[in-house]
Amino acid sequence: MELQFYKTADSTILFTSEMTLIKTALLFADKVNVTSFNFHHFATSLNLDKMPEKDIIKVMHTIQERQGNIKENADLAIFYKNLLMMRNRKNKAKNDLIFLAQLERTYTILVKDVANYFNLFNENNNMACFEGFIADGTLNIIPFNHDKQSETDTIGHRIMDSFLHATSFHLFDESIMRGTVKLTADEAFSDSSHVGASADSDVLSIPNLDSLGYNPLRIIRNELLDGFKLFHKEVEELQREITESLWNFETYDAMQAKFIERLEAITNDYKKTGDENVYFQQIKNSTADKRISTLRIGITSVRSLVYYYWVRNVISIEMRTYIINEIEKHKSADSCSLFFYVESERGNEEFDKLMTPNKEEELLQKP
Repeated sequence: MELQFYKTADSTILFTSEMTLIKTALLFADKVNVTSFNFHHFATSLNLDKMPEKDIIKVMHTIQERQGNIKENADLAIFYKNLLMMRNRKNKAKNDLIFLAQLERTYTILVKDVANYFNLFNENNNMACFEGFIADGTLNIIPFNHDKQSETDTIGHRIMDSFLHATSFHLFDESIMRGTVKLTADEAFSDSSHVGASADSDVLSIPNLDSLGYNPLRIIRNELLDGFKLFHKEVEELQREITESLWNFETYDAMQAKFIERLEAITNDYKKTGDENVYFQQIKNSTADKRISTLRIGITSVRSLVYYYWVRNVISIEMRTYIINEIEKHKSADSCSLFFYVESERGNEEFDKLMTPNKEEELLQKP
């Protein structure tokens, strides 16, 4: 089973929730495909020494933009223009050579500053554990290329293509159940809302994993993955069965009952697996942070999930319309779709703080 997660620099998805859900996904999925501003920069940090100079300059520009350093960004553009000009100047005079040497030293310092920036961010946010999962092929970081104003937006097209494949599963944080999908039946299926109610079931409870590096996470993954083979098979078969079924007011009760019947028994087994996992028990007994996260599987319509991507600023409203129209050429946008999400107690606490003025930028941490 492969999962996919999408986040842009503008997505209103908490950074802490993003870290939690990716770690959780790595414990039970065969592969996790991530298109994310934060993870793109993590992958960049691992390859700085191999990057062409022009790409490193682009990284510097991006960092300064995210930090709001407009003047520094303009200065960087002038600096790099001067560096290229002096390198290409023929018959350099002595002053030219001195100036070029100064520019080259400045460039070396800038590269070190970028490396230090990434190192500090990775260290502060326990990112090092992901490097091993990238190396072993479990975590696939897809290059980040996003233009919200364009219908050629690659993220939007990846999302669209995924809904045309029966066994493609999307991964979300707890915000998907906060006022976008989980509505009353009357609200959910109104023509104006474009949101379908959902049904969901717990799969696995997980303690705080912040203290674990790659090796212990890999050990836990290996132990859990064998047990999840049957679960993967059941979920993929159910997704194939429901892909042409509609999720609307008339079918809601029947599809919800089918979902619960097929998955309730097997998910109960995995909840028990998590409760009895010796590594999870050790973490619960040793860490001061007792907040848990819960992996859940849900069912709703394709339209609802596309709508959610728009609400969370992953795609533009134009791309939302484009995706729905393209899907309608192949099947109804109201057809059923399974999805996974991770609800964390910490994420819910921090999500509630978004209701407090001036807290959003503090919580939506970005490099």
